[in-house]
Amino acid sequence: TYDDIVIDEGDSSATAKGNWSRSGASGAYGGVSLYSRDTTATYTFQAQTSGTYEVSLWWTQLSSRAEKAPVKIYDGSSLLKTVYVNQRIDGSQWNVMGTFQFSSYPKVVIVSTGDGSTCADAVWFRFISDNTPPSAYIDTITPNPAEPGQAVQFSGHGTDNEGSIAAYQWESNIDGP
Repeated sequence: TYDDIVIDEGDSSATAKGNWSRSGASGAYGGVSLYSRDTTATYTFQAQTSGTYEVSLWWTQLSSRAEKAPVKIYDGSSLLKTVYVNQRIDGSQWNVMGTFQFSSYPKVVIVSTGDGSTCADAVWFRFISDNTPPSAYIDTITPNPAEPGQAVQFSGHGTDNEGSIAAYQWESNIDGP
């Protein structure tokens, strides 16, 4: 089993660029949170093992906080996703940003854009599984290009480093699974 990793704003794995100040808002994780209006805070750790992790953030809420604070989630230098959080609500609790496949040095970058103050308090990397997801590949698309409304056929394959693939499922944002 692997330990969950919680990085608080004062830990050595948390670095802040620019001008961050101590927040007076209540409900901080570990008793202290920081805020800024124009810079970034980065939380990085060395993954104990490659695998799937759930990423959650803790912030303190105020009516002056950003409504769309960008949170960038990386695996090493590769940006996996940007999540926009409303820090005027849901403060003083863990808020899930999603689950991500990490292999090296995962990091979360909280960006303060000037849309109100942005809180940087704590990040929780919760280990889910060391089973990496299979990879799927589309080999052919017929016809290509397709006209609107025209039926399209796909041919593909997949690989799984931990075993064999028992079934495939295509999901469309138009027709569903």
